[in-house]
Amino acid sequence: MLRNVSDSENFPFLNPTNCYFEIQKGGQVINIPHKNRSDLRFIQESYERVKNDGSRLYVVWPGKWSADLFIVDNMTAFANAFGIESDEGFGIPPFRWKISDYDKQEGQSAWVEINFAGGFKLDNNNIRAFAEFVRKNIGWDIYISNGISSGGNMTTGEVRHTISVRRKSLSTPEGEFIPA
Repeated sequence: MLRNVSDSENFPFLNPTNCYFEIQKGGQVINIPHKNRSDLRFIQESYERVKNDGSRLYVVWPGKWSADLFIVDNMTAFANAFGIESDEGFGIPPFRWKISDYDKQEGQSAWVEINFAGGFKLDNNNIRAFAEFVRKNIGWDIYISNGISSGGNMTTGEVRHTISVRRKSLSTPEGEFIPA
């Protein structure tokens, strides 16, 4: 049964066991490598073909006992997962940041707390897009491999994320960013 990626709340685009393939208008099938950083050009090329040429992108998501076939019907989410700027940009809302109270003020990385406007949630499907966005717009180098910690304020509903940023790339210990 063919399903839509958009039907899953947090589709695991970056799962290394996924199998991506593209079917072009003429029926040609192309395997899309995605496991290594060097594969990013294949992801970018596929994204462009799907958006411009009408190709269709599919992903097989293997489970323990069976595999599910999905059509990638949300190309913005796909692009964000791989850190590619989509036609809609990176989709990052305004945010505030400050050095976390838990940061020890030493070492190469700093723990930075981020609060997004509008209930935006940072997760494994958009951390690469966020990292690329802030690298281009603010100059931060985010350590993606260190993960994301999240918490929230039950009274205000505000979600707080803590990420690891290369200390030298931080220009100020706190601030606000409003995308143009």
